[in-house]
Amino acid sequence: MEKLIRVLTVLVFLSGFGFLKILDWQEPPREIPAVVAHYEASPSPSPPPAGPTKEQLAFWNSRLRTAVIPMFDGRCRDFPELGARAQLLVSAVRARHGAIALFLATAYSPISREVLAASGYERGRAEMHVFIPAMEDAVRQGDAHDPLGEGRPPVEAYVFVLHELEHLALRDRLPHSGVEFVNDEMAAWAGTCEYAATPLVEKYHIHLDPGLDMMYRAWIEAHRNQHSERWRNAVMNLNLPALRFH
Repeated sequence: MEKLIRVLTVLVFLSGFGFLKILDWQEPPREIPAVVAHYEASPSPSPPPAGPTKEQLAFWNSRLRTAVIPMFDGRCRDFPELGARAQLLVSAVRARHGAIALFLATAYSPISREVLAASGYERGRAEMHVFIPAMEDAVRQGDAHDPLGEGRPPVEAYVFVLHELEHLALRDRLPHSGVEFVNDEMAAWAGTCEYAATPLVEKYHIHLDPGLDMMYRAWIEAHRNQHSERWRNAVMNLNLPALRFH
């Protein structure tokens, strides 16, 4: 298998923020033996869309890969609490579907430029997609606020993996209604706040990005109850751009 395999995917799947339709070149990471068992190549369109730039691949290799891959294979030493939760979710998903296919999306999500990742089930397998342009934006903002952190994997990388794994572990299909969508988001964000945001803030004293910090504070105000009205309102406000798809 070549180190970098270009595949064309046309997907409709559930992201952390709603349904997405992706039509773009995808670049799988260079080494994920524990995660990806296969890729499927589709016929090349004419004319073919532009592939990822060298800068995008360099960004993945230098800033994201060292955070993302350990979350799948049990080697997350930076934040072991997040890694332990990820391993439980990965085991649950792989028990039903085998390997989790991970792709790099070279364009922004059509729902919002702030969507960092998406996940769902396509062709009978679990898939996770990372929106590289959005991650680049998030990392630049983080570096500007914390110059000493420049060069390290961004906290967002750990969080988005865990959030999408929470989604994949919830169900084997897309939600059939807006009510199901909101309920899924409430559960996935509850897991994200409890197992990611909480240790990051309370143990590691990390300043979260505004969106994640907002959800963490709402989780605390909801008394860590994912069925509370306070929590439902917070999740719905966060997902307003995606609700138009339902």
